[in-house]
Amino acid sequence: MIYAPAASYDVIMKMIMTTQNCDLEQHTCHNTTASSFPVLEFSFNQYPKSYGKEKITTLKLLPEYYTECVNGECVINILNHGYVLYGYEKKRKLMKMVVCRDIGDDLYWWVLGDSFLHAYYTIFDYEHLQLGFACDAEKAYCDME
Repeated sequence: MIYAPAASYDVIMKMIMTTQNCDLEQHTCHNTTASSFPVLEFSFNQYPKSYGKEKITTLKLLPEYYTECVNGECVINILNHGYVLYGYEKKRKLMKMVVCRDIGDDLYWWVLGDSFLHAYYTIFDYEHLQLGFACDAEKAYCDME
């Protein structure tokens, strides 16, 4: 799951769903496949501005990592901060419950959950309080510097 900032969530979802037959409330699109959704790009600044230098790294997230598609129906796994989503899919007999307490509309950060972490190797450097990402160089979306 990925949580997007409340201030930009609707714009982001409309861009993702623009050419799809989708229900925004249910995060579900009909008669489609994962390949019909856009590749998302996340840019990170590797150094704080206080270091006097900046290096931007952009990581791509393919639609198969942020959507779940079965029999022509795709669920988009991007939520707005502050929503509680309950759902039951009769076809797959699957109960989904995502609980996210209301933490405010003025937040401008993302929560890159398992959807993102499945696409990249993640290195947690607790000693230096750093987080690093790596990907399989054989993958088409892996063009990291």
